[in-house]
Amino acid sequence: MQFITSLSCLLFSWSFIAIGVEFVAPVLKERPVVEPEETLNILINHDTIMMIITLFCAAVFIMVMYGRWLKVKLAFQATTKQSFIDSLLANTREAIWIADKDREIEKINTAYSDLFGLDEDEIVGKCFKVYNDEGRNYEVENIIWQEVVKTGFWHGELWTYNKDNQRISIDMSVTRVATSQKVTGQVEVKYVGMMFDVTDRKHNEQALHQLATRDQLTDLPNRTLFIEYIKHSISTIQPSLPHIAVAFIDIDNFKKVNSSIGLLQGDEIISMVATRLEKQLDSSISIARLGGDEFALLVPNVLCGSNPIVYIEKVIHDVQQCFKQTFQIADQEVNLTTSIGVAIYPTHGTKADALMRCADTALNRVKISGRNDALIFDHAMDDITSDDLNIESELVGALNNNELSIHYQPLFHSKEERIYGFEALVRWNSKTRGLVPPGHFIEIAEQNGLIRQVDFFVLKEAFSAAQRWYDKGLMRGRIAVNISSVNFQQAEFVCQIKELVASINGNCKLIELELTETAMMIDAPTVAKNISILKSMGFTIALDDFGTGFSSLGHLKQFDIDKVKIDRSFIHEIEFNEQDRNITSVIIQLAGHLNIDVVGEGVENEQQAYLLHVMGCHHLQGYLFSRPLPEPQLMEYLKELPKTLPNVSQRMNIGR
Repeated sequence: MQFITSLSCLLFSWSFIAIGVEFVAPVLKERPVVEPEETLNILINHDTIMMIITLFCAAVFIMVMYGRWLKVKLAFQATTKQSFIDSLLANTREAIWIADKDREIEKINTAYSDLFGLDEDEIVGKCFKVYNDEGRNYEVENIIWQEVVKTGFWHGELWTYNKDNQRISIDMSVTRVATSQKVTGQVEVKYVGMMFDVTDRKHNEQALHQLATRDQLTDLPNRTLFIEYIKHSISTIQPSLPHIAVAFIDIDNFKKVNSSIGLLQGDEIISMVATRLEKQLDSSISIARLGGDEFALLVPNVLCGSNPIVYIEKVIHDVQQCFKQTFQIADQEVNLTTSIGVAIYPTHGTKADALMRCADTALNRVKISGRNDALIFDHAMDDITSDDLNIESELVGALNNNELSIHYQPLFHSKEERIYGFEALVRWNSKTRGLVPPGHFIEIAEQNGLIRQVDFFVLKEAFSAAQRWYDKGLMRGRIAVNISSVNFQQAEFVCQIKELVASINGNCKLIELELTETAMMIDAPTVAKNISILKSMGFTIALDDFGTGFSSLGHLKQFDIDKVKIDRSFIHEIEFNEQDRNITSVIIQLAGHLNIDVVGEGVENEQQAYLLHVMGCHHLQGYLFSRPLPEPQLMEYLKELPKTLPNVSQRMNIGR
């Protein structure tokens, strides 16, 4: 329309000029005749005036048309730009609000309405608000606007509520936008808020944090969170109340209980222990489950007071009371005891790791001394820990100086009344310490990596002894060699076995490898493959300490095992404990169905041997027949064997 109007003005102007020319022309014609020179001047003047008028009108027209064109262009651009902005606001997933210089909202988009459940007429003219459980959160709002005024920008995450009173988390940024007008030079200020709904992410983060810091079975804090509790307690310690205490609690012989009643029932007992501790102990004591059957307590300074020993003794008594009452699982009653180790801040350490180490050391001392007791850490216990380091260095020398030796324990076949094999057991006769118990130095060797050298030393000696005995006609069955789970988990273990066999030309048919369930729990496919390779070389495979792990039945089915050895913990009281007899009987029957040989370990008297024999377990090992012997004494034992075996059978009541 504006273009048509401009064109009409142009035509009107030219029409007016044309009418003027037509009107003036007759007048000029009627004027008196003048001289040619005058006429020429008049014509010149007339044409000049007409040209000037024409040019002036053209210039005015062009200016008017350009102005109108520019106005139309700017209006079109503004309309296009506004349409783009409106489309952007309508289609973006982010919730957006735009406020004026007074922070009153002028416009919101659809995403904002969806997020907060508010229509535009409900929010326009009002400020953006943040809410907490008590109502409007002015404190957070002030922090946001102070930062925006100061720097022109704020970004953060916050919790608020929507119209339906649902708590939501938003990631929001607020930007101050200043626009100067070119014509007037005025500065127009706007505030733009952009928000993302991160409620789901926050809930996921909380769930992940729960998984990372809470024990899934008991919902107690785990080791990670417990350490943070200790650090926080240390950082907020008061001079008037300078003590806190850390206690480690371990359920005695819980592996045996777990094997007896099953994993699910074992988990149920753990949950019951956690519940009893929470009910029995003061609510200000932090309780954590560190893993397995191990719990931990953090006694705060307000309870320890100036004399922490007094209150710690009360805590120990309360914990022990939790285990006085029998645990009822279905139709079974389970009686438990506990070992407790305690460390006190700052007497035993000023950092979390030091306190936990001291509490663990005290707990281990309780286990060594017989369990079912409690000890507060004493720095004398550190001497024992330091001694472990000395043993570690001395063990390296023992390997190099031939201080290690092998003793062999015979295995007896009760049905056939004969020796059918041997077990090779490493011994360390230290020049400075004398005889070092295997249970002590083997554990240290596993911790520092020396166990590979120890195991291969035993294996090499067993190959050599087996060949000597075979050549002399004294070899009975196979020599069993224990392989540490640490070694069996190594990817190159089987290759190293092959190299050893090749280097000594060993006869694998004379050797049996004993593995523990721990070795089989890491990578089942790899374990199965390694067992298959070892059996193809001629080795037989035995599963040692059977019944003390977490998936014994599954291992019997999954792996190609030739023999299982019932752990001595089931044999020790088999003549008195009905539960031990039942477990042993089930293992023997199961192995029989799977065509797997069974060995009863730790047989010390005739009654134990007799019960195992009548249950169907004819492979026996223990002090009843012989202690582990060095090779010379073993040879003498084998020579006397024809005389002693009938007496052993009679004492066992076999044949009655």
